[in-house]
Amino acid sequence: MRSILARLRTIRLYIKEESTVKEYICKACEKYKLAPGERPEDLPSNWKCPVCGVGLNALEELVVEPKVDPILDSNLPKDLSFGQLSALFSNLAKGCDKQGKSDEKTLFETLSDHYNRVMQKEPKSVYTKLDCLLGEELERDFYAAMKEAKTVADRGAQRALVWTKKVSYTMRSLLEDKAEMLAMIGTGKSVHVCQICGFVVVDDDAPDRCPVCGVPKFKIKAV
Repeated sequence: MRSILARLRTIRLYIKEESTVKEYICKACEKYKLAPGERPEDLPSNWKCPVCGVGLNALEELVVEPKVDPILDSNLPKDLSFGQLSALFSNLAKGCDKQGKSDEKTLFETLSDHYNRVMQKEPKSVYTKLDCLLGEELERDFYAAMKEAKTVADRGAQRALVWTKKVSYTMRSLLEDKAEMLAMIGTGKSVHVCQICGFVVVDDDAPDRCPVCGVPKFKIKAV
């Protein structure tokens, strides 16, 4: 009897260990997963995602997204910087361009140019500030916006938010590896940006298709 009980305890421990094996996924493309039990620390430091080319920093544990009850305001936040406003209106202009709304596109481009001209330099490191903003976006703002989009059944907004999340992980990975990124640019590699979703890659050439939104190469421009 004792041997049977001991064997049962061993089986329970084995099942518990198997059920708690962590899985990791590339948050930049959300397409590549490490094998069950494989960990980021087991990979070489120069590892790149075979799908999107982003480094180790984009690997995160695969977890269930937290449920939040956000309080959303229909107005713009009052603490947006000039640079953020310029980027916001630039994105709205691109959205209008895709919908064939030329007048609205021109108005948003005018606003974007205005805030870009009056943008003031802030003493805080731009890298630190961007990293903080990306952290807030990924840990708080994304879930609130996605919940609202699902509530009103806005499939277009949901798709855009999924793209935004993937691109934000890519940007955070590039910022955390900024020394490597700057070194790559110094060796003649270019920064390529997808004009549809904002995906960024530093390489000799743009990929044949954007790994985030799937548009062809001609939509990915060198900047």
